[in-house]
Amino acid sequence: MNRYYLQLEAGGYAQRASVELKQQRYLSAALYAEALARLHADSPLLQTLLPELRKAFPTPFCTLRSPSQRVEHVIFGSAGDELYAAGGDGALYHWKLAAADAAPDRYPIARKPLSRLAWTQRSTSERLLLIAAWDATITVWDASSRQSVGKLAAHFKRTRITGLASDPALARFATAGDDGYAKLWNLTDLPLTPQAAAAPAESVPFLELTEHDDLAKAVAFSPDGTRVASGGFDGTIRIRSLGTEQSSRVIKAGDALNAVIFSPDGKLVLAAGRAGGVQAFAVDGAGDNPVWKLAAHANRINDLGLSCDGKSFFTASDDGSLRLWSLADQSLEITIETGGMIPGQKSEVKFLGLAVAPDGRMVAGSQSDGTVSVWSTAQPAAATFAELQPFLARRVPVRWERGSLLPRAP
Repeated sequence: MNRYYLQLEAGGYAQRASVELKQQRYLSAALYAEALARLHADSPLLQTLLPELRKAFPTPFCTLRSPSQRVEHVIFGSAGDELYAAGGDGALYHWKLAAADAAPDRYPIARKPLSRLAWTQRSTSERLLLIAAWDATITVWDASSRQSVGKLAAHFKRTRITGLASDPALARFATAGDDGYAKLWNLTDLPLTPQAAAAPAESVPFLELTEHDDLAKAVAFSPDGTRVASGGFDGTIRIRSLGTEQSSRVIKAGDALNAVIFSPDGKLVLAAGRAGGVQAFAVDGAGDNPVWKLAAHANRINDLGLSCDGKSFFTASDDGSLRLWSLADQSLEITIETGGMIPGQKSEVKFLGLAVAPDGRMVAGSQSDGTVSVWSTAQPAAATFAELQPFLARRVPVRWERGSLLPRAP
């Protein structure tokens, strides 16, 4: 092939890589860049693409496998060396990260899928895990004894509890369910029943926070514990003050919501849902106009989470990616792509939930195939595309070769 056609082909790969980046398909863009490098290794376009491509290659730490077909949510232990997962089979799974290849400990909790996990405590010496399930119950589980303290009938019978958050300041927590209600519970006087007993009638909460016009899907406390926000399929965010006035505010977000969180300073509430976008609203503002909007994913967002330094936030999506974004300017910092995001792969693995390690160095994503993937939150120190290429070769089992995807050599 003469030089003219080589340059034409190289230019096509470079253009295609740029298009893929604009469409947020980072691994696919890296494959086109790799094809360009084989034709023109010293192309200045590779260095132009490198800062964006590097975001797609955080180091995988481990993959944890459960017997469940789905893992709805995940949470780190206090030291960051263990993980707990909410199984779609109604069991709680536990791994030590130092023995990631070992079978997890399995603790039967409910007959229906588990949905959310949150840490809380009644005293400084006690560490309790709250476990929400699709049978309207919350199980209080002692992490030291590996035993259930009891269970709470938190919502109307057969309601799926899909929102759970603990107060960072006081011994209380909030729930949100498919019955449309968001509720506040005081941990010190919960009407608990033994785990083996039949589920009791719906309990009376410490405070009924709000009622959505459709399913209530998420709930979050402000950093100081003075406000609770809930989001639902009615497209609203409902913020309730827990002070003496107990004022409330309704924000019309215009999207069926799956996740809400507060910013670290408590001035913004972030919401995400079916459309794949994230919107930020001023907590003390007026009206329904967002402070900013971000087109974060091509499909539904299932979970939001803050980084430990409070400068960034994570999104977990049905499109098979988990991403880290800057709170300041909403720029992408890291993207973890699996399943259908990899060219040539037909897997439809979804990220259903996420958790950030206490030291901020790792993030875990619970997936629709029953696994939990754990990743470093740092980008690779690659100064050239040649240094980045080995990361690509380990992550993606195919390569572009003259317009076709071919398997990589072992």
